Amino acid sequence: DAEGFAARVAARENADRAAGRAGLALAQSEAEIGSLLAGLMVGKLQARSQHFADLMQRSAIASLSPRYPDTRDQGVRAAGFFVLAGADMPAALFETAFISNPADEARLATADYRQKMADAVVNAVRAYREGK
Repeated sequence: DAEGFAARVAARENADRAAGRAGLALAQSEAEIGSLLAGLMVGKLQARSQHFADLMQRSAIASLSPRYPDTRDQGVRAAGFFVLAGADMPAALFETAFISNPADEARLATADYRQKMADAVVNAVRAYREGK
């Protein structure tokens, strides 16, 4: 499944990057330790990051669905990517569309779609800041 795949990719990347930061080269059996360490770094902000990701998802659906009725809410998936781990604040990776999808690619080419996505992110940040 896609969520399991994302988690496996994140675990592999996190282990490699955590080891690199420490100046270590991990053997395959040691990769689990690196993944565990990366998971601990990500975990402290995970609940707040999940909340922020949920706000962004809801905001994107609210912004897009009136103009683009075929917009589907594919939910929020969690995978502790190391690129987000160093942040001392809630962090989320927000995929707005897939250029491998012709319909998404066409939408991304329009200023209207890009503006609606930007508005959605701004609204989510405001909602988070206001404690919603």
